[in-house]
This record gives sequence, structure tokens and C-alpha cells, in this order.
Amino acid sequence: MSLQTLKNPLDRLSVLPTTMNWRGLWVVTEQYFIYDTVVSPSDGGTYILTGQKTILGGLDPSASGVWTELSATTTGLASIQAGAGITITYPYGPTTPLVNNAGVITLDVGDGIENTGTATNPVLQSTGVRSVTGGYGIAVGNTAQNPTLTNTGVRNIVAGVGVSVSAGNNPTLTNTGVIGITAGNAGIGISGTTNNPIITNTGLASLAVGAGLSTTGGLNPTIENTGVLTVAAADATITVTGTAQSPTIAALVPSLSLVAFAAAFAASGITIAAGASGSIFFTPYNVPNIFNEYLANGSPDPLGVFMIDLSSLNFINGFNGVMGAQRTVSLAFQQVGNPPTPTKTYTSTTYLNQVLLSVGTFDNSSFNFGKVYFNVAEARAAGLTTINSFLITNGLTGGGLINTSVGNVYAEYYPNGLE
Repeated sequence: MSLQTLKNPLDRLSVLPTTMNWRGLWVVTEQYFIYDTVVSPSDGGTYILTGQKTILGGLDPSASGVWTELSATTTGLASIQAGAGITITYPYGPTTPLVNNAGVITLDVGDGIENTGTATNPVLQSTGVRSVTGGYGIAVGNTAQNPTLTNTGVRNIVAGVGVSVSAGNNPTLTNTGVIGITAGNAGIGISGTTNNPIITNTGLASLAVGAGLSTTGGLNPTIENTGVLTVAAADATITVTGTAQSPTIAALVPSLSLVAFAAAFAASGITIAAGASGSIFFTPYNVPNIFNEYLANGSPDPLGVFMIDLSSLNFINGFNGVMGAQRTVSLAFQQVGNPPTPTKTYTSTTYLNQVLLSVGTFDNSSFNFGKVYFNVAEARAAGLTTINSFLITNGLTGGGLINTSVGNVYAEYYPNGLE
């Protein structure tokens, strides 16, 4: 049987637990647990939570079915509620409330105030200003407790030239004239005081000019250059860059580049048959120089050419008898790559790189090509970006052409071509 099924309150008391927890006045925001005992704010009756184990909120215990009434409304003191300035504690148990004064208990006074009574019955008196006496330009009226101060001094200020006055009873005077002098730029000096400044010219008072310059004189002189005004190149071998005031003059002169070392050639003693062509291979000199740079990337000078010195490559003719009409040996330049890269060949058409043996020359005569012509733009147009072979065409009859020696090969650069 539960407490809720008992119709007689006395029957319910017979089944209540032996331990109850007194919680005082019921508050809707409090959390309550089974067998907590409270006082209803609505009817003052005492109720115990029996219908569920815990509850938060809900109806007032007098109107809720989960609370069981322990005692009806009493005519005695059922609970105490604290008002403003009062706190209630229960240091001696839930049935013995302690009422505390949370309001003013003692009173301390500050400057100008005196307590002539007691701490619990204070009598406060003012020990500060009790009366006001007017001084120069001030008049005091009304009573001592409520004095009225009147300004009998200056009431208005009128501005003059170079002075401005703000409105109101507390005007601000401002000097709107000159209050300071600052030098505008170099050449002006300021001394003296703010009220009495001295302005001095610290710049040029006069100007004298040297050779190649002229001046009109005076305080605002005009200076002219009577010396060199412009620099022009006499021919294409001279370049002038920069500005008219700061020209840069340079001369275009031949420069020397190494094309191949003697040890870079595959071999000497190569024989080229009559009427045939043969290649003299070498490893290019790969250290950066203008020959390698211009051939790989193009010359900055449209007319630039190299003269390649092949005087270290010597040949002899191996024909029998006296040289006749067929006496020409020709030279071309090659970039030979591994298949499938095709071989690129450049043959100069501007200057024919040939050796023409003299008529009547006997066999085994020695010769070389000397300096040969190499046009950078033409070589690149033929597809060359480097060279690793000299192609020799033997136009002789009656015998082979033999390469007897090799040596260092140099190239001399002419930026404006040959003149």
C-alpha cells in the first residue's frame, strides 16, 4: 500500500519513514528528494515528498499529488521569511532559526560630518563649511545654508586684432596672429625669441663658377655649361650609352675565344681520298666563352663574325706529279650528333673557306687554312648551336690529302663584321 492510496492522513502517518529531512519553506527552483519535508507558502501546511524520488519545480505542495500533508495550517509560527536587511540561518537545527541584521549596524562618518549620538542612534552634524564670505569680485547672497555667489568682476571680453575670444562664462583667449616662425628650407636661419624672431639668410650669398660654366650673377643666377654638351660615337666601333650628363663610352674590339685544345682532336694522320670529303672530329671547349655563348644563343651584334685560326691544322697533298687545274681544298663546319639527330653543316658563302694550291706545285707540299670566316647568324640559321667537326673536301686529283698535325684552335670575334 502506498501513501497516495491512504484516504485518512492519520493512516498515512503510520507508514511514514523514521528519517525525514526538513527543508523549510518550499521554493519552486529548489531540487527536492523523497522524504524531504517543507512548508507550503500557499496554506502554511507541512508536506513530505512521497510520490516520487526527486522533483524540481511543479505545483505548490498543497496542490500537488506527489506531496503528502503532515500537518494542516497552523496558527502559530510555521516559518520565517527574511525581508530587506534580514538574513535567516539555522546553526542550531531546522526548528531553531537565527535571525540576523544584514542592514546598518555601525556608522562611520567622513570629513565634514560628526556623530554626536551613539552607534545605534546616530545624530549627524556638519562640521564643514557653515557660511561663505565673498571676496574680490564675488558677492554672496541668500542664506548661509543656501548661499548664492555672484560674479561682480569681469563679465565680458571683447577681442581685438590678432586675438579671438570663445563664448560662455569661461572664455578662452587665443592669439590668432603670428605665434612662431619656422624656416621653410635650408638657407634660412631663425634666432632670437618667439616674440622677437631674427630671420637670417644662411644660404648662398654669391656664386662663382669654374671652367666650362658661366653665370649671370645676382641673387638668382643662371648657370650654363659652356663645355662639352654631348658625346657622339665616330663609327660603329664606339658605343655611347647613359645620359648626356653621364655618358658611358665603350669601344668594340676583337676578343679571343678558345674553340678546342690540341688534345681534344680524335687523331691526326687522317687521309682524305681525292674527290672525297672527310671529318676531323674534336671535343668542343665547353668552358663558357663568347664563341660558345653566341653560337648557342645568338650574338647581340647582328653583324658579328668570328675568324677561326686553323693554322695549327697542317696537311700535305699525296698526289703524284705536278699540280694541275684540280687544286682546291674546301672547309665547312659541322655539328655531328648521334642518330636520330641529323648532322648540321655550315658552309660560308660570304667568304669561301678554301685553299687553292698553286699550279706546278709538286707532291707532298704542306699547307693549312690559316684564318677562316665564321658568321654566327649564318651558322645558327643552318641549325648549328655548337661545332665538333671540320669537314674537309679534297678537290685534288691523283692522290689523297693527309692531316699531319693538330693544335689549339682559337676564334677572334669582330662585333661589326670585317671591314
